[in-house]
Amino acid sequence: MSTATIENVTVGGTTPPPPPPPPSLPSGWATDDIGAVAAGGSASYDSGTGRYTLTGSGADIWGTADEFRYAYTEMTGDGSITARVATLSAENAWTKAGVMIRDSLGAGAAQATMFVSASKGLAFQRRTVTNGVSTSTAGGVKAAPYWVRMSRAGNTFTAYVSADGTNWVLVGSDTVSMGTTVKVGLALTSHADGTISTGTFDNVAIGTSTPPPPPPPPPTLPTGWTSSDVGATTPSGSASFDSGTYTVRGAGADVWGSADAFQFAYTTLDGDGEIVARVASVQNVDVWTKGGVMMRDGLTPGAAHASMFVSPTTLKGSAYQRRTTPNGASVSTAGPSVQPPYWVKVVRQGTTFTAYTSLDGTGWAPVASETIVMGNVIDVGMAVVSHKNGTLATVTFTDVTVTKY
Repeated sequence: MSTATIENVTVGGTTPPPPPPPPSLPSGWATDDIGAVAAGGSASYDSGTGRYTLTGSGADIWGTADEFRYAYTEMTGDGSITARVATLSAENAWTKAGVMIRDSLGAGAAQATMFVSASKGLAFQRRTVTNGVSTSTAGGVKAAPYWVRMSRAGNTFTAYVSADGTNWVLVGSDTVSMGTTVKVGLALTSHADGTISTGTFDNVAIGTSTPPPPPPPPPTLPTGWTSSDVGATTPSGSASFDSGTYTVRGAGADVWGSADAFQFAYTTLDGDGEIVARVASVQNVDVWTKGGVMMRDGLTPGAAHASMFVSPTTLKGSAYQRRTTPNGASVSTAGPSVQPPYWVKVVRQGTTFTAYTSLDGTGWAPVASETIVMGNVIDVGMAVVSHKNGTLATVTFTDVTVTKY
């Protein structure tokens, strides 16, 4: 008895073809999950719309190691990446997407990224050395769709944002140690590991020539005023004046101990007198970020000084802090538990330095007095310290007056 073999029998029609693969990324681009993500992500590109779509999980891009989805290419030397974060899902308030320049695909690689988040606004976040801690500079309370840009000039990395892709605003700049050839691209993390978020990007452009120029310098300080970093601060601070408002940006570990590190906008005072200012705002980089008025016997880190500070919230409130002798220990007297806007004043009468606070600039309450020996001509002005060296904090002051008695 013979047997027959029957192969490739289909009942009920033909076998359906497999679904088409998702649109591939442009030539030279690749995509990977970075770090120990609990759910794998993906990246695709639609050449018809010019839109990139990323899905990704991950705990965060923060700390000493990252978890996220990355679509990237390589860039050698100076350059920039620009994109519009068109849409972003909101699995977490800190779900975020943006443009990144990264030294490698290691979880702890040095990186610089300009993010748009689901509900925490814009942030320039970076890790300045491999496996180092991360730092952040807020860029305003905005949401997708929003434009972001990250540029590199040597080891200086600068972040910008824009509402329209034409008018750009500087968020911050920092020194980040990276090799000559880096990974540059689009990053997305859900900030809820195991949960997938989705972000879309368009108008993606990578420039491998000179990055965009920085914005024009801010208005100069009034005649007789200057600004300087005092002590070991990174990055450098700045001070400007426009229409009655001083904007002072400073890093530094603290104005405390036997040596200070901060940004100082100052003029000089010969003999007795006072300085008054309204601390209009203090960026909340740290609970002890502080800005206020200072009288100082020179610009050395350990100089004697008398300062009346305001911190970002009522948690630390206000404080009269001073160093009574050069390179000596600092002392502090707590003032009211207030937050900006608030008025502060320091008065010099001989060797007696007295600090005051006020709600309205009219009724003043003394905080404390101290005997401090200083030279006849001293530096007086506004001091700002982020209390988190490596990160700048911005403080604004109005109604500043220096009066000689």
